[in-house]
Amino acid sequence: MTYLISIAVLLLGYMLALAHRNTIKIHHADAPITKDCKLYFISDVHNRKINQRMLMRVGKVDAVIIGGDFCDKRTSFARLEENLRRLSTCGKLYFVWGNNDRELNEVNLRAIFKQYDVTLLENSAVPLTKDIWLSAIEDTSSRKYSFEAALQHVPEDAYRIFVSHNPAVFPRVLAAHTVNFLLAGHWHGGQIRLGPLGVRPNGSYAIVQGVPTLISNGYGTTLLPLRLGAAPQTHIITLHATKDV
Repeated sequence: MTYLISIAVLLLGYMLALAHRNTIKIHHADAPITKDCKLYFISDVHNRKINQRMLMRVGKVDAVIIGGDFCDKRTSFARLEENLRRLSTCGKLYFVWGNNDRELNEVNLRAIFKQYDVTLLENSAVPLTKDIWLSAIEDTSSRKYSFEAALQHVPEDAYRIFVSHNPAVFPRVLAAHTVNFLLAGHWHGGQIRLGPLGVRPNGSYAIVQGVPTLISNGYGTTLLPLRLGAAPQTHIITLHATKDV
């Protein structure tokens, strides 16, 4: 019995430590753009404090994309502001709604985002460079999302980065629209997995129907602050220019 208790304590300790790792995954993709572009993608922070040393490793980027669930009902506004302040040292912030963000007062959230010059993407798109546009839909659980609205103002010859907090919509996006890069979080990689078994697929970076597709395990946790078989992730994405200037 003592032996089993010891194993359980060690396992819980490992799961807690794993949930607090600060991992940066590195990705590269060629793109028909005239200048290289470096992006930092972080999703599903929830109630976790973003590690300053990790961000020092990230350094300066062209855009910081927050892929939803940046906070939840456990998150204090003080922590929210500190996380924004830390991320803003890396670059301009862009935010996509997740299913838990509005558990905090939305009016206050928007005021804080404005204070930190965060661009909110709500069925909308903005240019990152002359070649690259970033578009995103509203959180799918709101039932107010629109692919058409998110992409309608994007030039046809632009390199299109499309973000949805929930990656379940990606097959529909690819079936009906032209996009060049897909980003999502939400699934946490299942958060607690037994080998290949999990309530959701593990995070991945793959080429799907010719489109680079990144689904992140996310940075924080929901419910218990534990992970197993699905380590936390943040991502540096470098788009390498293939067009002549």
